[in-house]
Amino acid sequence: MWRKTRQPVTSSCVGTDANRNFDFHWGEVGASSLSCADTFKGKTAFSEPETQLLRDLMLSLSGRAKFYLTLHSYGNYLLYPWGYTSAYPDNVKDLDEVAQAGASAIRSSTGTRYTVGSSTNVLYAAAGGSDDYALAKANIPIAICMELPAGGSGFDPKPAQIEPFVTETWTGIKAMAEKVIAKF
Repeated sequence: MWRKTRQPVTSSCVGTDANRNFDFHWGEVGASSLSCADTFKGKTAFSEPETQLLRDLMLSLSGRAKFYLTLHSYGNYLLYPWGYTSAYPDNVKDLDEVAQAGASAIRSSTGTRYTVGSSTNVLYAAAGGSDDYALAKANIPIAICMELPAGGSGFDPKPAQIEPFVTETWTGIKAMAEKVIAKF
């Protein structure tokens, strides 16, 4: 049960919350400066090789990529920017349309309901997220965070739940990708 990167920060604390380590409103809200905290933002933005790699990939695709999807656990949410403020991005209508397509496909397929909306407005504020960075800095017009279904104790689904979760998740991803293709 580990949610952070693996790079040592101090002699007693390991890892940074990678989804609070991106350089867009980094460290402003919902991130900790305490290195042992689960939500530790890192010593600096992009302090982690994992976030550096994602940044470089996103920037290399800027102007070409149309859809950035980050998978998280857990909670049955389809979230879009912003994570640092309750304000909405200019393209909120497009973001919501794509996320709603995923939620609708999942609900039609399995009956599972996903909550759709901006991260701050439907879950909590957390600055420095990869989806915010994808939209604001890499100019990827659709950036969504999919919080996967909970299983067992939340983060740890029972073996029998894994295949249905994968099928359900793929149903949502496929519907969102098809909506993006239709729009762009």
